[in-house]
Amino acid sequence: MAVKFRCLRHLVLCTTCSIVVGCGDSTTIGPESEASSKQEVADVDVASVASFSPKPTVYAPDEVWQDDDGRKYLGRVPYDVFFDNPLEVAAEGTPVASSSKPDAPIAIPVTDETSLPEPVMAEQQTKDGVDWATQLPVDVLESELKSARNFLKEKLRSVASYNSAVTMIPVRVAMIAVLSGIAAEHSGDISWKDDALYVRDLAWRMNETVLKRGPKDQRRLLRLFEDLADTLNRSRPAGLEDPSSELTLSDAADMGNIMLRIEESEQRLRTEVTEEIFRSQATMVQHEASLMAGLVYAISQESYGFSDDPDFLAHANRLIAAGQEIRDAAESGEFAMFELSLTRAAAACQSCHRDYKSN
Repeated sequence: MAVKFRCLRHLVLCTTCSIVVGCGDSTTIGPESEASSKQEVADVDVASVASFSPKPTVYAPDEVWQDDDGRKYLGRVPYDVFFDNPLEVAAEGTPVASSSKPDAPIAIPVTDETSLPEPVMAEQQTKDGVDWATQLPVDVLESELKSARNFLKEKLRSVASYNSAVTMIPVRVAMIAVLSGIAAEHSGDISWKDDALYVRDLAWRMNETVLKRGPKDQRRLLRLFEDLADTLNRSRPAGLEDPSSELTLSDAADMGNIMLRIEESEQRLRTEVTEEIFRSQATMVQHEASLMAGLVYAISQESYGFSDDPDFLAHANRLIAAGQEIRDAAESGEFAMFELSLTRAAAACQSCHRDYKSN
């Protein structure tokens, strides 16, 4: 009985090791030890050992994996419910048949795209106007701008902290630029709206040139940021230049930096949000989903040059709709819908990158 217990512990440890670190450098077993181990293995209750074997239970919505029977899955959805190129099928909202295999996880039905919220597209601007209140709620705008502002306050306080974040600073500055540009046109109640274009222009000046490490750019950005922070606090410094009437949203906020923040939202939702996080941090999920949809809507505006490109707008429309549906799923607590909508968001990102990122 003692032999069996020692062997059981040995097998469990080895199983755990092989899963966590691979056991690639294990010590070679001599002939006598090997024979002894074989005898012990023969005496072990295999079923009891199997019960100790850790098995992954959480998969990302776009992760492909196989169960013990060799059945393939995309997240929690059985792979055989999809046609070829399942991510693209999911993005298109193509209806699929549910699985009939006994004891298989229930397939999440793919919602037909016509049932998704219909965002106002960039091509409708001249007719309907830009509906920022729907596309980017005030609370999301204010929260993201506060986050970017706090990041810059921390990173610009010294040369050392500036140097450590020099590659990340342009994205946060661009966020302030695009959000303040949107705030100037937003129909919501924003206390600093009258000064929003001053904030936009100060952020644009911060990103006007490529940043370099060292005190010169750190001091330049700090001076501009202090004026920007005072303006947001309704204490606009005297002597600031009047906002430019010719500066567009794309001039103020480079599309590449905005895309980096969109990708950050998508990746955070995809890699960090388990079912537990989904339920305990619903506000964070709603924020990232709403911001993702709102920023995609922003880069669909005319100044970014894609408002007359039907292929780009089709990708944007799918991602906006997926973001809105993720937000609604977080509000209603529907985790299955969150997973499905996130898969569709990931597919929209991938198909857009395939068509445009290398162009």
